[in-house]
Amino acid sequence: MFADTLIQLRKLSIRKMQFRITKIEFDVDDSIYDPSVDVITSEELAENYVGEIWEANDEDDLIEEITNDSAHCINSIDYRIIQK
Repeated sequence: MFADTLIQLRKLSIRKMQFRITKIEFDVDDSIYDPSVDVITSEELAENYVGEIWEANDEDDLIEEITNDSAHCINSIDYRIIQK
């Protein structure tokens, strides 16, 4: 087998951990001022994620998952790992 194939197989066998989000701050560009556009704030966006449980391989994977879901970069995140 190729080395790449072995790496991919190892990744598939990794058990995902569960993370409960306790605090999160997003990088929201609020410098655009247009009264006709509803601009979401970092706090409003965070309300959708605080208290939620996410499954990921590690912290980097968690950040990537939430960034993809929210379409905003994360400035900071606090979480608790849920033990099974």
